[in-house]
Amino acid sequence: MLQTSAVPVVAWHLVVADRFGFLPLRAPRLVDTGALGLPVVNLVRSLIEVDAAGILLIAIRVALGILAIRVWRSSDVCAAAAVSVLPILAVGPFTWRYLGDPAGLTAFLEVLVILAVVTQHWGRAEPSRQVEAPSGHKLAR
Repeated sequence: MLQTSAVPVVAWHLVVADRFGFLPLRAPRLVDTGALGLPVVNLVRSLIEVDAAGILLIAIRVALGILAIRVWRSSDVCAAAAVSVLPILAVGPFTWRYLGDPAGLTAFLEVLVILAVVTQHWGRAEPSRQVEAPSGHKLAR
């Protein structure tokens, strides 16, 4: 299931690559500035080097990532959300200094986490009760 959940993330990266001419994690501004690095190391480096607004952006994305990872086994949408956490671990301080950069990089994570929460909520909803109609047809109430 985890392998198939990577399909939407890879598809999104390919759409971005087709539109802009490069994969999101291989963007010239990220490669040329050294904004990409070892996973988790760059995340810690980002927390040390960015201002308060950048730390807030990181905290929001990490919280969404933790939520996605926590529920990844419950559905395909949740698994895709968990896979979309990976880019957050590799980007460095340069990315978090500007509002638009992390928004573009993590948009897929945000959308999938919202979908995962909605599907989890609807999955737990109480099934509708059946009421017998006078004509013999069942009506959902």
